[in-house]
Amino acid sequence: MKNQIIKGTFILSAAGIITRIIGFYYRIFLSRTIGATGMGLYQMIFPVFGLCHSFAIMGIQMSISRFTSIRYSMNDRAGMYTVLKAGLFFSVILSVLSASLVYFFSDFIAIHLLDEIRCGVLLRVISFSIPACAVHACICGYYLGQKKASVSAFSQMIEPIVRVGGIYIIAMVLASKGQEPKPVIACIGMIMGEVASTLLSLCFLCTERGFFFSKLTNVKNTVREMFNMTYPLTLNKLATSFLIAFEAVIIPISLKKSGLSADAAISLYGTLTGMAMPFIMFPSTITGSVSSMVMPSVAEYQSRGDYAHIGSTTSTILKYCLSIGIFCTGYFYIYGTRLGEIFFHSSDAGLFISILAWLCPFMYVNVTLTGILNGMGETKITFINSIISTVLRLCFIIFIVPLTGIKGCLMGVLAGQMLCTLLDIIAVYKRVHFKYDTFAYIIKPLFMTLLSLGISLSFLRLFDMYNFNGALSVILAMISGGSVFLIYVLAGAKKDM
Repeated sequence: MKNQIIKGTFILSAAGIITRIIGFYYRIFLSRTIGATGMGLYQMIFPVFGLCHSFAIMGIQMSISRFTSIRYSMNDRAGMYTVLKAGLFFSVILSVLSASLVYFFSDFIAIHLLDEIRCGVLLRVISFSIPACAVHACICGYYLGQKKASVSAFSQMIEPIVRVGGIYIIAMVLASKGQEPKPVIACIGMIMGEVASTLLSLCFLCTERGFFFSKLTNVKNTVREMFNMTYPLTLNKLATSFLIAFEAVIIPISLKKSGLSADAAISLYGTLTGMAMPFIMFPSTITGSVSSMVMPSVAEYQSRGDYAHIGSTTSTILKYCLSIGIFCTGYFYIYGTRLGEIFFHSSDAGLFISILAWLCPFMYVNVTLTGILNGMGETKITFINSIISTVLRLCFIIFIVPLTGIKGCLMGVLAGQMLCTLLDIIAVYKRVHFKYDTFAYIIKPLFMTLLSLGISLSFLRLFDMYNFNGALSVILAMISGGSVFLIYVLAGAKKDM
């Protein structure tokens, strides 16, 4: 079972890394094409999209993954098809409903909720991507429940390739006509990417002829089981997304209260969420892949009453997520300023990366702990913990940001993430006793991080002596030091397999 998790994690991580690399190019290109203010407007609509995604997709996808895994372990193919059909039915209906609401009330949302009329057209365009996203997510959840990560990986890669390619072509066409690209092109690209990934996932599903001809079995119990898991997950994601949407509105307002103009506030918000956070989130590709694979596995262990296996899996995951988090904290803290200048030509982005570096251990651990709790069906716990941490973050934004500016927002993000991770660790430990070794989990990776940083900075000084290109020397120096840490992690993983 561990080998299946590791194999699936590797496939999803490889796809995620490729996707994130494309995404970095996309964000760099986009920030230079539509500017920081355009990025800010584009980022402002995502909490609304997140609300729709939470309402119609997220809870159902996780439910499909969990119950497909249970029926897969019982070799109940008809039951698996019933789970997917039920999930698709409800998810598509809810996604069309939420997309329609966003489309027809886009101006109202833009004026009265986002406090920015320019977001209206962006909301109307992006609403068309929601139903496609629902179909794609349900099919991926079905295959992840069988630990077939390749379907999710391929569709995950095709989406940004089509999105970036589409936006690039649109931008070039507009430039040839002497027209300035606007933020709406990013929304058009998103639709293109989601449609492409949906079509690809449907192609995979079409290879299973039994899905289209199988009869529904045990429908009432299936729907009841899925609903009992889906509704707290959906409430969790809805409440969290609502608070994040409120956060997206209140941050620019609080920044304006600190003395910034409207455009400066939106620009700073775009720099934080559209430039700095993607760097911090990049390594979460690996931990997010672990979470996607571990949730159905934990559900399968729990169905067999094998809590000892859940405990050992939790220990292993905690060890490597902490190691990755400690490593990333060191590198982002040291190199943050340079990365912001190199990739975005923004000193603000560099400062934010360095400060947010302290998020990494808590964020990466929290992602996988949430997957473990959801795998055990403890969705109410993750809901409560998430709400508590988000409320704490909002308190910082409302009361601290007007006094300290953007630094108050960064402090709130750190405080909220630390609290959420602590609450999730306590929740998991109460249900599954897992082993914890301070030396192996913290001291050893900290030493290896310092060693790799020392090697990296030595190479950087050497490159500077020979007047290497600034961006190239930083990237090569980071790779040279990071490879030492990678060898350490891979050696440990081989030993633990």
